[in-house]
Amino acid sequence: MGVPALAADPRYADSRSRQVNSQELDKTLASWTRTKDAQEVGTALRSRGVAAFKSLNSIDLVSDEHLWKRGFYTHVTDSKHRSIPIVGAPWRMSATPPSIHSAAPLLGEHNDYVLGELLGLSTGERQRLIAEKIVY
Repeated sequence: MGVPALAADPRYADSRSRQVNSQELDKTLASWTRTKDAQEVGTALRSRGVAAFKSLNSIDLVSDEHLWKRGFYTHVTDSKHRSIPIVGAPWRMSATPPSIHSAAPLLGEHNDYVLGELLGLSTGERQRLIAEKIVY
């Protein structure tokens, strides 16, 4: 922070003192961080052994290059051949890398298969169900 005297201030010498003086400490920290980039503050603190990191919002998370490289996010293709970003497989196995190859089916995408082939409904019956908005 560039304030060496702060490290020797008895108001912040231990956890209990910091708790008692938390309002003053919050003001001091807010004043220091107000004009700083959150990533830079995190990096500076971590370089001195403080466990600190910017709290990420959704845009920050999906834009994080490290998460993409680690497979936290990946792209799959849907039935209309569009590339869809998704959260990748949450499991890791030593001998078998995880993979998700396709997007979730679209609403009604497998109706003909399920209703026709598996349940044996005629084309007319399936069309009636769709017209009556029983299935989509």
